Amino acid sequence: MLQLLSRHRVFAVYLLSLGWLGASALIFALYAGRGGDNVAFIASVIAGVTLVYAGARWLARRLWPQWTQSPTERSTPPQLTPALRVLLVALVGLYAFIVTKHFALTGYVPMIEALSGGSELDVSIVRQGGYFDLPGFMRYASDYSAKALGPALLLVTYYFRSRLFWVVLAIGVFYSTGLFARILPIMLLAPLLLLMLTQQRWLHALGIAALLCFQLAFATAVASPVIREALQLPNIADRAPKAGEEGAYFSPGDVKIPKNLKLPPKRPDDWRHTSIVYSFYDRMLLVPGQVIDQWFQYYAEPERRERGCGYRLVAPMLGCSYVPIPSKLYATFYEDNVAQGMHGSLNAASFMTEYANFGPAGFLLSALMGGLLFAAVSLIYRNHPLALPMNLSLIVIAMETSLLTAINSGSGWLVMTAIFIVFFRLPAR
Repeated sequence: MLQLLSRHRVFAVYLLSLGWLGASALIFALYAGRGGDNVAFIASVIAGVTLVYAGARWLARRLWPQWTQSPTERSTPPQLTPALRVLLVALVGLYAFIVTKHFALTGYVPMIEALSGGSELDVSIVRQGGYFDLPGFMRYASDYSAKALGPALLLVTYYFRSRLFWVVLAIGVFYSTGLFARILPIMLLAPLLLLMLTQQRWLHALGIAALLCFQLAFATAVASPVIREALQLPNIADRAPKAGEEGAYFSPGDVKIPKNLKLPPKRPDDWRHTSIVYSFYDRMLLVPGQVIDQWFQYYAEPERRERGCGYRLVAPMLGCSYVPIPSKLYATFYEDNVAQGMHGSLNAASFMTEYANFGPAGFLLSALMGGLLFAAVSLIYRNHPLALPMNLSLIVIAMETSLLTAINSGSGWLVMTAIFIVFFRLPAR
């Protein structure tokens, strides 16, 4: 059994993540006094994606048996060839250039600017401005760098025991801290931490875990003026939204709000409001279930569904305008925030995109896409030590956005996999 789980460890972690979403949906249902129907839908996705994955693997063994074999990977990392060493230096240089260019274009470091925010709304506007103030091409460069290039370079340099590891680590920590989005330190350091744990490098893992905890706690404190005040962190001045600041995708009034929607319950205004630990519990176990509930609520009626227009690539083929569903739903449930200039996205797990477009039938499409994607992952990475670390970001982001977005700019999986193929699958030169 353990050998089977090891051979399919990437898919197994994906299933665990889906199970975590099911648990979150159940916890929120109990917290808000809602029914547990959403949990049954998530269970159907888990069953469907498992069947598709198993079927795809069986078919691959029949048609391409050499692709499904798991050769024994080398216990010691191979040496970098001169060509790969030059490429590695060039990629590190590119990473440093993109980080420098990012802050040069915005003209400020969002984390420092956020200390002037007197409310959570002010802080959110600053954080979002650190991304939305960028030109379109630079947003993609930022996504690929923060979510794929940096984490991949950390893994490659650590695996090859390269001294460039410290350079990449310094750049990555500066970048993810400067942007103070809590997901970015996780995407940067969690794959590396996982690799260290699997290689039983306990002291290294302890150091990275401490660094990650510090980044998360610091980002949480910066994002909350109440916590900053409790911790006596600096609060420079109140910051109102700047004139001319870019608006959100949807403005108030653009979306007709159905009368029967149940708003999320208000968060408690007691000690939990200033607790970093409770903030993590709220974000990890309550919020995902709440967001899933909001998506199910809005798209329960068939006439509200997008019918394929919620996919950027598909919408032009259907002759309709692309509908960015997460920002549409944010404008629906948080109209006041949008009116004050926030860029909001109510991101949910990948299978909810299919539900928003096609209703319950969309779960069949979601199971097909997920099963085929992770079957392809198993064929590319097989039993390499970096298999799970390099796909961890894909799994995490698939819990917050569609699979099509996750494999591209959402997690940078295409970039991550390209780097893996170049350094570990192409013949040595």
